[in-house]
Amino acid sequence: MHNAFKGLVAAAALAAGLGSAPASAEISVAATIKPVHSLVAAVMAGVSEPDLVLDGPASPHVTALRPSQARIIENAEVVFAVGEGLEAFLHKLMEADGGTRIVELAEAPGVERLEYRDADAHDENEDDGDDAHDHGHGGMNPHVWLDPDNAKAMAAHIASVLGTADPANADVYADNAEALARDLEALQSEIAAKLAPVKERPFLVFHDAYHYFEARFGLNGLGAIVLNPETPPGARRLQEIRHRIEEAGVVCVFSEPQFEVGYVTTVLDGTGARTASLDPLGVKVEPGANAYSRIMTELTDALAGCLAEG
Repeated sequence: MHNAFKGLVAAAALAAGLGSAPASAEISVAATIKPVHSLVAAVMAGVSEPDLVLDGPASPHVTALRPSQARIIENAEVVFAVGEGLEAFLHKLMEADGGTRIVELAEAPGVERLEYRDADAHDENEDDGDDAHDHGHGGMNPHVWLDPDNAKAMAAHIASVLGTADPANADVYADNAEALARDLEALQSEIAAKLAPVKERPFLVFHDAYHYFEARFGLNGLGAIVLNPETPPGARRLQEIRHRIEEAGVVCVFSEPQFEVGYVTTVLDGTGARTASLDPLGVKVEPGANAYSRIMTELTDALAGCLAEG
């Protein structure tokens, strides 16, 4: 178990040992993606466990809900999500008439919101029909959980929402959120220490999912291959990316397991840059209260490993 999350488990065990078991949960809860589910599970520790809607390689940007996933949402009284900017399927759900409350955590108090950045490898002023749709991905960048400070704010809001919906366990939720905040601070320190030796080394990412992570830890990200992850880059874009890799001395170009990006390997051929995969959703990580720590640690290790001298 990751050190940063031992405190929460220990606190729950201590509470159980003192005979202060919480009251039975009176609400059913779900979360859309694994990082959010992990934060909700940590806040609900000792009370109940939330259901996870999306647990697979599909991107929430484009996935269509299966009937079983739709039922999870329909059966939940509270559903925690990032927001429509990430989970495209939320729009119809939020318009539906029902008793489910959908909580968009990107709107939570204390969450710092950043805009999508330009894909720096491309000049928007040049006419390139192949890439015309790459720039339709404007507005707020929804990948807020990749900043541990945002995760703390999200956890506090989760506890507040659950405490209102289930007042019998409000104190448990609040205590768990405080313990989680301490664990997240420790995790943030561990990540910063791992990235310190490579923070100046230049890299490119597949799409602009990592603005929050790069900003929090002062990394030298030089942009993204595409703005819209559903639209493959055209031939001209790939040529520009290759030029940028060579001109800026890019050390590593990162792909993602949620998207087919065979062209990343092609564009790297002969440049000397390496490639690795970053997974902001934790496709292979076991769901649960410890998943957020695992996702962030694996992402950190992938970055540090590819950017390291060698």
